[in-house]
Amino acid sequence: MKNHFVLMVVFSVLTSLVIAFIAKNGRRERTRYFFILLGAFVLLSVVAGWLMYPFPF
Repeated sequence: MKNHFVLMVVFSVLTSLVIAFIAKNGRRERTRYFFILLGAFVLLSVVAGWLMYPFPF
């Protein structure tokens, strides 16, 4: 896997899954929280990468 976006999504899925199981009770709550976390992880990661793009590190 050489694509950074795929690796980021895999990390986001696994992290969101663990946090949802730890934080919420009930299947419906966990599922909803999982998708909210997943969207937040992916969206904020893309935004952070886009904002850091012009800086030559």
